[in-house]
Amino acid sequence: MTLVLIFLTFQFQEHLPKEWKKIMGCANVVPGGTVLKTYPFTSLLINVGCVTDIHMDPCYSSYCMVIPFGLMVKGSGCLDRM
Repeated sequence: MTLVLIFLTFQFQEHLPKEWKKIMGCANVVPGGTVLKTYPFTSLLINVGCVTDIHMDPCYSSYCMVIPFGLMVKGSGCLDRM
């Protein structure tokens, strides 16, 4: 998982620099945020076998990253835009 987070960190920095600064700012003010295993992401949620409608949880301030793992066949891993 560490290599995945490192890869995502570099991709996020390169393609979304303004948003990256906001995420870093948030992680840096959370008590203990800089020592999180998921730093600079302040949380990591793994759903197994999950199917859900497009939604935005009210407690999220701005960004959510979805990474599907597994073999996707004939649209089984489709993601719509929010």
